Amino acid sequence: MLKKKFCWILPLSVLSIFLLITFGCEDDTKLIYNLSVEADPPGGGIVEGGGNYEEGEQVTLTAVANEGYDFINWIDGGDEIVSTENEFVYTMPGHDVTLIANFRLEDGITGTVTDIDGNEYKTVTIGGKEWMAENLRTTTYNDGTEIPSGLSDGEWAETDEGAYAVHPYADVEGIDSEAEMIDAYGKVYNWYAVVDTRDLCPEGWRVPSEYEWTQLTDYLIDNYDDITSSNLGNKLKSCRQDGSPLGGECDTREHPRWNGHSTHYGTDDFGFSALPAGIREDDGHFPHNIGFFAACWTATGVGAEYAYVRSVLYDSGSFDDGGTERETGLSVRCVRD
Repeated sequence: MLKKKFCWILPLSVLSIFLLITFGCEDDTKLIYNLSVEADPPGGGIVEGGGNYEEGEQVTLTAVANEGYDFINWIDGGDEIVSTENEFVYTMPGHDVTLIANFRLEDGITGTVTDIDGNEYKTVTIGGKEWMAENLRTTTYNDGTEIPSGLSDGEWAETDEGAYAVHPYADVEGIDSEAEMIDAYGKVYNWYAVVDTRDLCPEGWRVPSEYEWTQLTDYLIDNYDDITSSNLGNKLKSCRQDGSPLGGECDTREHPRWNGHSTHYGTDDFGFSALPAGIREDDGHFPHNIGFFAACWTATGVGAEYAYVRSVLYDSGSFDDGGTERETGLSVRCVRD
């Protein structure tokens, strides 16, 4: 805080001698405070308007997003939202203050991530978070320990340790090997693998919680006028579908793809590319649901025997939440820490 002080004096004549004496001193103090402005993340944009100002002074603050980022809001040091406008007039308070302009990556920004086995996955940013755009395929926990596999139906049903499985390719027309099945739809994992402390996802990534899945779906519904709870699943499905009305590469019978439906077809608006990898049931059985059903684990348990999942069907536009037995084998999508 800076201060400015002003005094004034008057001349006085006494016996023809002019003396200058201080007649009065008025304390006209100006209090000056510092306004600091920052960008979060630092590379997200350019912020202007910081400096030293008097209490009550009107200050124009501006935040301009860099390429690949969107402006979100201004917040103060207590994380309270000050403005949702990138340019606004701020009234300087009677103390030093720091304001932060928040930015996030634009939706649809793509990238890649590689797991410990060397498998590379496409990624996509939605709502400021980076998600895998393919189903997990790793055979190894992040500490190098192999994840058990090859379990019989009975062994799968009884184990309370992490395990993965691959849908039998002989049951799926158009897929001729286990390698083709994995490349098309990934592997399925029980929930014990999901929460194993050796980490299923690549370093710096994790299996999303139920809350993080809800953040994703709520963000899309709240920020896009054409998205509702009734069509969100279609927006997140891969457009690859038997008889897709979109035509081109979306209309295909080759795997991976969804079974045909005239109303509920994937448009893949954000590149999330949800694919119908089916499940392995908790008794170890593989139902014939490749092409029909996509289901992903969350890291959130329900009671002692169940855990939350997110799923979408070929003949539905919704993206559903619910619970299932922890022994069930489901797909996994990881999110960056």
